[in-house]
Amino acid sequence: MWYLAHDHAGTLHNYLTDIARAQAHARAATDRYLATGQATPHLGLELLYTLITASLTSLTNQIPTKLVLHLIEAGIWTSQRALTHTLHITSESARAEALIDLAPYLPLDLILQAFQVATTITDDYARAKALTSLAPYLPLDQRHTALPQALQAVANITNLSTRAKALAGLAKYLPPDLIHQAIGATTVTSPSTRARILGNLAKHLPPDQQHTVLQQALQAATSITNDYDRTWELVCLAKHLPPNLIHQALEATTTTVTNDYDRAEALKKLAKHLPPDLLPQALQAATSITNGYDRTEALASLAEYLPPNQQRAVLQQALQAATSITNASTRAKALTSLAPYLPPTQRHTILRQALQAATCITDNYYRAEALASLAEYLPPNQQRATFCQATTFTDDHDHAETFIFPTKHFSLDRQRTPLQQSLQTITSITNDYARAKALIELAEHLPTNLLLHALEAATAIGRETVRAQALGHILTRFPEEELVTRIQQASRTTTFDSEGIELFSHCVKTIPHDCRGLITVARALTKTASRSTVFRLLATAAPLINQYGGVSAVRYCHDAVRAVCRWWP
Repeated sequence: MWYLAHDHAGTLHNYLTDIARAQAHARAATDRYLATGQATPHLGLELLYTLITASLTSLTNQIPTKLVLHLIEAGIWTSQRALTHTLHITSESARAEALIDLAPYLPLDLILQAFQVATTITDDYARAKALTSLAPYLPLDQRHTALPQALQAVANITNLSTRAKALAGLAKYLPPDLIHQAIGATTVTSPSTRARILGNLAKHLPPDQQHTVLQQALQAATSITNDYDRTWELVCLAKHLPPNLIHQALEATTTTVTNDYDRAEALKKLAKHLPPDLLPQALQAATSITNGYDRTEALASLAEYLPPNQQRAVLQQALQAATSITNASTRAKALTSLAPYLPPTQRHTILRQALQAATCITDNYYRAEALASLAEYLPPNQQRATFCQATTFTDDHDHAETFIFPTKHFSLDRQRTPLQQSLQTITSITNDYARAKALIELAEHLPTNLLLHALEAATAIGRETVRAQALGHILTRFPEEELVTRIQQASRTTTFDSEGIELFSHCVKTIPHDCRGLITVARALTKTASRSTVFRLLATAAPLINQYGGVSAVRYCHDAVRAVCRWWP
């Protein structure tokens, strides 16, 4: 009846507060019995309140956000009730998505509340997405108050790429003084991430304040040691640069990028941003490329931006580079990519040469690939025959790709490399999945004194489900005297849900004699768990409930399960 009254009034959060208060009393009674060594019948009452909370949590998680929005539109739910419902969604990524969908339906005071909640989401990706999506709905007069906290929440994101995207998403809503604050907080050591962040922030500053920040971004980009990464960041930055800085970007590309492919890609993408007086320098860099295919690509791309009276000579150079390629597959590819830039009278001849080169390719797969690419430029009467030829030559094999976690980027020689050094290296990995996988593998070999460092590294993982998996593996490595305390600490920042079942099973095997500790672990792991997880944990705990609580506790648990399933089928 009490539940129905709150449900009708739209105040289920108050009902849950009452349940939490009653649960605290039951826990206190359980602890008193444990302290005297008596049987603990209140375990069943504790379970009842846990199941009530879990049932309502599961019910909340199962209601689609789209249905919630229809309830608002129909006047059945208020915006406040919808927001309260959303705040009880246990999955942080699902909660973030629901907040985003709900934003257009919220009045200004509730938008501020939703934005405040978004800053507290611990999953890096979910927090970044929620903050950047909710920012446009903030009242203009409240942004100066709300956005500094959002900036701090974004600055704490460990994944550098996610942090860069989040800052870029927030930047368009920041006043100039907060953009400068964001720039001041850009203390990342990775030059590529720093260049990306500064470039995205600079474009939202007044024109007279952009130059200094863009110069800093350019310095960061040119300091990148890897050719490919440096090329990519310079190209991304180019669209924001004024003429005097674009000259430096081109200079960095032509003098420091040694790889032919990277230099060609840079020149192709920089071409549209170059003023006329820099095109000769770019052409000179393109002609110095030794690889015939890359030289063809670079020259053809630059020719598009030259005056008509200069295009013909450059395209002729590109054609010479393409026809001089000895490898049939590469020559066919180069001629095909060059054809669209040529005048129609010359294009037909070049496509015929490309077709001849393609048919000379001995490898079935590469021949099919070349013919398929070429077919779209051929006259309709030749396309069908070429496509048929391509599919006839293709081997029937599976091209499925396997994703491999990039742990190869660090050395983990367990015979020679100290484990502490390996752990330090792992903490520098910003990819959540890679860090989790490396920590799980390393945890099996860590001594007790290093487990706490591994736990800290896992706690910093942004994606909650990945974090829970890594923490679950590491926690099982702790000695029994520390196990309960470490699980309790980890549960404050992470919802384990199904991952908690294995963790609890490990505790049952490791500390079966510690009833108080097992109860503490069960409380921590079921705090925001789904009902199905609580049921599974109950199945594991049943023998212990009988041992420490007696028949009356088992009967109470049985009655609690039946009652909750009757109230919330």
